[in-house]
Amino acid sequence: MKISFLSVTIAVSIGVGLGFGAYQVKDRISDFLNRPRFAVVNLNSVVKANEVRVVSQGKRGGEIMAEAERFAKRLKEELAQIENECDCVLLVSSAVISNAKLPDYTAH
Repeated sequence: MKISFLSVTIAVSIGVGLGFGAYQVKDRISDFLNRPRFAVVNLNSVVKANEVRVVSQGKRGGEIMAEAERFAKRLKEELAQIENECDCVLLVSSAVISNAKLPDYTAH
């Protein structure tokens, strides 16, 4: 059984290509595996802080409702932005039952 030069050349080329590809992605794979996949936000404290701010401004009735709508829209946009920046899934901290130390983005 004789192996042709062409077969050996193809096998070596494939091996070199796979090795080079693995070398190129090794840093990206380790970054992917080491990044936090989940983070938490304490929405209760964020909403409470907004309530205190609105009340301290002396707003009443319809002003409070209008401010609540603006706050809800802004909160949704900011949470989406944080998810994009951290490349993670944000969880409401009060809903997480775990001893794991997840990054906390409440201050953001």
